[in-house]
Parts: sequence; structure tokens; C-alpha cells
Amino acid sequence: MREILSVKAFAELPLFANELTFSGNRPKAHFPYTSRDCARCANCQVTHFKRFPGRSTIYVGDRLSDICPALAADLVFAKDSLAEYLGSRGVAFQPFASLGTVADFLIGRHGAATAWRREPRRTRAGAAAQALADEHPDWDLQFGAGVASMPAYSGAIASSARLRVWVDGAYRTADLGTFSIDSGSLTIDPELRWDFVDSLDLGLGVLLGYRSGRGDSSPGFASANGGSARLSGLPNISGAIDVGVVGHFAVFGVPLFALVRLAVSGPQGTLLNVGVYLPLPLDAAVELTVLPTVTWANGREMRAFYGLTAEQSTTTGFAAYSPSAGWENAQTRHAPSAWK
Repeated sequence: MREILSVKAFAELPLFANELTFSGNRPKAHFPYTSRDCARCANCQVTHFKRFPGRSTIYVGDRLSDICPALAADLVFAKDSLAEYLGSRGVAFQPFASLGTVADFLIGRHGAATAWRREPRRTRAGAAAQALADEHPDWDLQFGAGVASMPAYSGAIASSARLRVWVDGAYRTADLGTFSIDSGSLTIDPELRWDFVDSLDLGLGVLLGYRSGRGDSSPGFASANGGSARLSGLPNISGAIDVGVVGHFAVFGVPLFALVRLAVSGPQGTLLNVGVYLPLPLDAAVELTVLPTVTWANGREMRAFYGLTAEQSTTTGFAAYSPSAGWENAQTRHAPSAWK
């Protein structure tokens, strides 16, 4: 948005937008402008009107999520579901087909002067009109627990119910970037991260993390490691501390992300995760987020989890196998990221 406004010579206009940051390969939404007294909107636009007391307000909208600011504004341009709502309640508005229509109206080609000089409407927008602190919160914290059906170990078909506990948080500073804790996901292991470059279009940081291991017995409900009795005779793979680099950048507005993690202890090796964040609007009310990700592993990592020496083959009955570096897995996650 800043880049678009600067191109149009509006770089100094105040911008009050929600934020999207990345925690490994997971996008995280931040809502610094929610209302303390009303949970209807993720960005309380009525609050922004109150930042400019004594000014006449204009609002342009097309969705039911625009109801609160539409009821509070002095002049409303509406279409689609917002126009239907306002019309059904006898609320005055100007219909529009495109923003070009709005621009023409405001420069006086369609009687804007008469409409704009009318007495401003004082319709209350309910609790959504309550004031909110101007500053962005500089930290957030999420924690919880659940039960997931997970593969017994990497590459296994068998699965079992496992306890999952997560603590995710971020502390944003003015000059030093963002410090985060991330409990991980299906393809990303837990990590502590410092993103010293942290913006919507570009990010770069370093991490310190932990990777779980694998044993020769089935994992318990609260176990962090995978395993199976089928692997009896194979060496256990211990958990590993790792370090890495993480970054993201936008290409034509589409965020791409990547991270490299190098184990500094134990038999595990190096992993590279690459993915893309694709928000897909299905209609005016629902947006689906698709997150395709692929993981590459070096030879050390592949041999640790999938290789068998001749001696191990004799002991276990599995064929000897010495894999080289290659793509370890690919996955797609999806979830509704907006439901209005």
C-alpha cells in the first residue's frame, strides 16, 4: 500500500492497516486496530474517523464488514451487499460502479457539491465507535494445547494421537526488528528467531531451534520424538540443536519464504524449506489460504532418517540403502483465513 500511495504522490497519507508477518513458513496476522469494546471488526474503522475531529468523513465500501463505518460517515458510496443493507434500512448513500465513479462524483461532475454540503449524519455506530489507543502493540503471545493424529515417524503410514502444545509470540522493536518464539508446524521445527529485517515485502533473520529425533519404539501420547517397534535394530536418532537463516520476499505481491537449518549436534543434517503464501478470495465473505511447501535435505539428513548400512540390513531385514541429498517431502496446508 505504501508503494502504491507513493507512486500516486500520496506517500504522506496516514495508513491504518492490519499486518502480516511470517513465523517460519506460517503467516501470522496482527490486528493492531481492533476495538476494545466491539469484536465485530478486525480493524475498527470508526475509530479512525475519531482521529480527525471536526473533519467531514467519506466512506467507500461494498461488504457487510463496512456497515459500522458506513453508518458513522457523513458521505457514503456503497455497492453490492453494503448497498443492499443500507437501502433496506433507509440509510442514504451514493451508488457506485467503480472508484472512477467515486472520483468523478467528488470532483463535481455529478452534483457532489450539493450532496457534500448537506448536514453530516450523526448516526451512531454502536460500540464500534469507541476510541482505541493509537499505538501499535509491540508484542503478542498465543499459547494452547491440542491433540493431533500424526505419523509414527517421518515416512511412516501408521499414525497415532499425540499431544501438541504450542507457545507462539513476537516482540517488535522500533530499530532492532522482531524477536519471536515459534512452536513449529508439520514441516517446521520449534525455533527462537530474530528477524532483523522485518517488513511485509522483505524479511531476513537468524534462528536457533530444536529438531526432534526418532527411536525404536512407538511414541507415547506426550512424546516429542517419533518411532516404531518396526525400527528395532536401527540406531536411535537423537534430537538436535540447530541454527539457521530465514527470509521472505514478495514477487508481484505474492509472499515467498525460505529457511535453512543446520544441525550442530547429533547425526542430523541440513534442511531447506521453501514455500509460498496464497490467499484465495472465494467470495465477499470467505478467503482461503493455501500454503504449499517443499523440503530439501542434504545427504547427512537423508542417511540419518532413511539410510541403512549393510550391517543394519542384516540385523533388520530391510534392504541396504544409502540415499543422497534430495527433496524430502512436499505438502499443502489450507485454512479459511477470513470469514466475514
